Amino acid sequence: MTDMRISPSLVVLAAILAAAGVISTGLLVLSPSRTLLVSAGFDRAAITPNADGSDDVTNFAFELSRPAFVTLALTDTDGAVFSIRTNQRTPTGDFALAFSGVVDGYVLAGETFEAEVARRLIPDGTYTWTLSAEAVEGEESGQFEGMLTVSGS
Repeated sequence: MTDMRISPSLVVLAAILAAAGVISTGLLVLSPSRTLLVSAGFDRAAITPNADGSDDVTNFAFELSRPAFVTLALTDTDGAVFSIRTNQRTPTGDFALAFSGVVDGYVLAGETFEAEVARRLIPDGTYTWTLSAEAVEGEESGQFEGMLTVSGS
């Protein structure tokens, strides 16, 4: 009869591999990877930015699980896009910004100005807001959308 003993080094190696597998699986279960853009939205669906002290401002909040380049824009029913933030590098975390209806500068059809329009109050209307995020490392992106109505501007 032959002696069928398993080498102690093979037993140790098998135990290490088994432990690594259990630990890896446990980490995935206990702390699963999160999407890049965790949440986003305005705290109210309508504003009246007429400086009367009522509903002039809404707060926009979002959460990133990793650093990203963030863009927040409003699109009107005709497809015109109004930018609030464009490709802004943003670290991991929770963020909030107050929005009073002022967006990056734009010029309407038929308007002429001698100077550049840097910021401007958005026209009254119903808008689709879009928050998009591109991971700094470039491997992932995310997007949230919703509706915002502006009146009395």
